[in-house]
Amino acid sequence: MKIRTQLFAILIASAVPGLASGQILWNTANGNLGTSTNWNPNTPITTTGQTWNIANGGTATVDNGNDYTLTLISSTGFYVGNTGGSGTLILNGNGKLTVTGGNMSIGQGSGGGAGSVILNGTSHLTTGSLFIGHRATGTLTVNSGTQVSSSTFNISTGSTGGNGTVNLYGTLNVSGTTDTSIRLGSSPQNTQGTLNIYAGSSLTSAGGLTTSNVNGPYAINMNGSGSTFSLAKNLIANNASTTFSFLADEDGITTISSGMGISIGGAALKLNLDAYTGSDNLVLFSGSSITGTFASIDWLGSTQGTLMYGADSIYIVVPEPSTAMFFGIGLFAIAMTRSTRRRAQRNPVHGDTAI
Repeated sequence: MKIRTQLFAILIASAVPGLASGQILWNTANGNLGTSTNWNPNTPITTTGQTWNIANGGTATVDNGNDYTLTLISSTGFYVGNTGGSGTLILNGNGKLTVTGGNMSIGQGSGGGAGSVILNGTSHLTTGSLFIGHRATGTLTVNSGTQVSSSTFNISTGSTGGNGTVNLYGTLNVSGTTDTSIRLGSSPQNTQGTLNIYAGSSLTSAGGLTTSNVNGPYAINMNGSGSTFSLAKNLIANNASTTFSFLADEDGITTISSGMGISIGGAALKLNLDAYTGSDNLVLFSGSSITGTFASIDWLGSTQGTLMYGADSIYIVVPEPSTAMFFGIGLFAIAMTRSTRRRAQRNPVHGDTAI
């Protein structure tokens, strides 16, 4: 039996190019992350200093009531999808996973691998440095009611092939205090990343956000209102590789705010205000200073306002209803009044006759 187990581990390692023997490999289609027999070799989740890989096309779950800690060391990592192999991790209910001492990657290495992590219920993922699409394809979905906490947050990093997507409906807290605590893209080139912010979500960072000035594309898509997007440090996206999109709902949009400066020279801006029913100005960016202007502005809907650059904000002056619109409303009201009078004349109301 021991010989068979060792042979199985070798076969799995050889099936996933680039994974060194001796690493801990997920070996089942679906199962609980904390079940030691779901790993090959059979390893308790409490073991320290191992590199863990979900790269066999399988799905690991952290279920309701589970609270696991993976303790890594600086030379090890926790990889969901790695070097040509794919994998999925799902946190359900109030499940919790903490990864300490090393890096966690969702989509790691070259060779076409892909990783996906999904948070449901009120689950919570806590990591040090978190990479989404590090030289591979990675997707992180943080559903409403869930939370991700990390020291740094990196989308589409590494060399050619990085492709990361983050869908934020819940909460993301980043504790790093540098301008690159949140990063989209990195040198050398040919990566692409997307950060989707949905209504009611919350992104807060003790640091800033920086997008790469090498190739791209990198997109930050703000969908609807009622969210928080708050950076303590600088927002640096002064390159042609970055696009900011704002899709308004009936209450407007969510402002991207910085405790320091906003630098957007050369970036692109896309706007759709058609659903907005208010008349107040819409603040897109707020910071202690504004540097640069957008290289292009694309109005995607029929409503077009005026983009303004202030000393500490970038905002849209929303157009008032036009004179032609008021004139049309007036004509309609007059026509309705005349129609009512004609009906009344054709159908008089017969009451008592006065003597």
